[in-house]
Amino acid sequence: MFKRKRKCSTLFEALNSSNYNPSNNDRCLIYSLAKNNLEMVKRMKPFRAPLNIHNGCVNSLCWNESGTKLLSGSDDQRIKIVDPFSYNEKVLVDFKTTHRSNIFCARFLPFSNDSLVVSAAGDGSIVYTDLNADMEYNELNRFICHEGTCYKIVTIPDEMHTFLSCGEDGTIRCYDLRIKQRCNCGEEASKKKRNQDVIIWAPRAVTSMSVNPRRPYELAIGVADSSVKVYDRRNLQITPSPPFLRDEVNSGRLVRCIVAPELDARERYYRITSVQYSSNGMEILASFSSEYIYLFSLHENVTTKLCTKPIHESKLRQPAVMKRLRLRGDWSDTGPLARPAHQASGGTEIGQARPTLHSSLMERMTLVLSQMLSETPQTSSRNLSAQGQIRNQSQRQNHESESEHGEIGGGVGAIYNNIPIQNQITNFGNPFLVRDAMDIDPSFGSNSDIKESNPMDVTDAPNASLTSSSCDSSLISVGSAVLVQKFKGHRNARTMIKEANFWGEQYIVSGSDCGHLFFWDRSGELVNIIEADSHVVNCVQPHPFDPILASSGIDYNVKLWAPVNDESSFDAVLASELTKRNEILLEETKDTITVPAAFMIRMLNCLNQIRRSSAAESTAPSSSATSTLTSESQSQRAPVPEGMEQEDENESNEGSHTENNHEINPTTENEDD
Repeated sequence: MFKRKRKCSTLFEALNSSNYNPSNNDRCLIYSLAKNNLEMVKRMKPFRAPLNIHNGCVNSLCWNESGTKLLSGSDDQRIKIVDPFSYNEKVLVDFKTTHRSNIFCARFLPFSNDSLVVSAAGDGSIVYTDLNADMEYNELNRFICHEGTCYKIVTIPDEMHTFLSCGEDGTIRCYDLRIKQRCNCGEEASKKKRNQDVIIWAPRAVTSMSVNPRRPYELAIGVADSSVKVYDRRNLQITPSPPFLRDEVNSGRLVRCIVAPELDARERYYRITSVQYSSNGMEILASFSSEYIYLFSLHENVTTKLCTKPIHESKLRQPAVMKRLRLRGDWSDTGPLARPAHQASGGTEIGQARPTLHSSLMERMTLVLSQMLSETPQTSSRNLSAQGQIRNQSQRQNHESESEHGEIGGGVGAIYNNIPIQNQITNFGNPFLVRDAMDIDPSFGSNSDIKESNPMDVTDAPNASLTSSSCDSSLISVGSAVLVQKFKGHRNARTMIKEANFWGEQYIVSGSDCGHLFFWDRSGELVNIIEADSHVVNCVQPHPFDPILASSGIDYNVKLWAPVNDESSFDAVLASELTKRNEILLEETKDTITVPAAFMIRMLNCLNQIRRSSAAESTAPSSSATSTLTSESQSQRAPVPEGMEQEDENESNEGSHTENNHEINPTTENEDD
């Protein structure tokens, strides 16, 4: 028994007021029971003021092994280590990294006394930081290997020097700090040198990973083809080029390929924003963008069939869906006050960042683009030919795609640099047109809010082997998993780093675009919702032992939650309204794509040029007839003086030159972007 210094309203506060003793089995048992207790889950609320430690959105949270420190990474490109239990927001470490874009992931290396940190960012770089070393030493420790955004870093339990990374280029890379602490292979001309750390090649972008806590040799990855693939690291090796799928299965590298049955039957793919193993290593939790959260069991030995031959592009390509447009920075469809379009009133919505005039403008812009796409092939060819000189303009370097948490549409122009403008618009919903690089800048990949629930084209990856009934003649069996439960009610569409996690053994917790935390029990029933951000909740990281949850999102702070409320705070009526609203908004925004303002300006200029070219061609016949009459009348007039005739020619040439200057290059992104 411990001596209480003050009256505590809950058992949790009483326990928390005493010194933590890991050897105290009774206390650990009570804390474990608190996480798995329904009443405790319903009593969650902030147990301290938010930690205002960053000057940007907080995209990554990580507890240390003992649960005494919290590591965070942010859009301000800084990593900070804070003591979350101090009363004065004590920041232990404030380090400015050498990243040039938003930090998406930061992790402690095991057995490093919390002094070694690895972080990944939207520019594709990975930075290894020794907090005990000087700045000059740390500035050199950069791994520039991924092409595009690096989303996730995972460390290996009991391995201090090894970590894995995944990114938009569809590769899983393994780094051993005993061999090297820096690498610039991404800048190498030789493919062999660029791929010297790749151990897994995925057919599409890999946006999340998780290591099995009980069997650390098992690695689960979330691939943007709606599948979770499980690999055996003991059979992996450096692979400079993509292997054949049959070889991966036969060699024991790929041991499971998990796809939710209802998603596998659809003619579209979904990105996976979070993959997480349960504490016993026998379940996998996966959160799908523009979809829901699925729980899979690995207890039963089930198999699935995979096609070992790449499917022809014509068999995979789905009809392009015209997307509604949204300007980057517009979070009006997020947060607790966001409402569906049919509930919006005139003027400015309370939950909107812009007035409804902005929404009307974007709707009109989408309509114009849609009408242009519906033109006849002859008209389209004429419009495209009018852009011949447009693409001859000098390309201007544009690295504006520094994302604000992941809004889709970062470096669109860079991806579609050599594609006609009309094809750019048609393929706007096909983010995997070029190696899954949705709308991010391949070199300065910058998006943390990457929305994806759109139909996708076949990727150009050499190993793009996909499950399909069209290749029944070449199928191979591989392990799979059983779908246990689907968790609905939240909304996951705006960001690519939205996490879902286990809360104890009996509950699931996730962030949402509505700015709330969602808790479900294993039956899929929603048991609690908590308002946790003014826009989007992305990160949810439970404390390794205590019933404490750390969350972050678009707000520039970190919030800590615990079951310290005197009674249940769950409002079933509000929860029902919120889940219905999220379902409507998810349907409304699934065909919406975020674009930067610069792209819209270029598009408007291009449309203006096309309109002028069409108008010029339509007036050409009447101009020809007019010129015939004019020539006849001129033949009856007196000769024009030579000087005046030359002056007219100069005016005509000057007008032609001025018109050419109005032709704006629609793809102003640099080819290296």
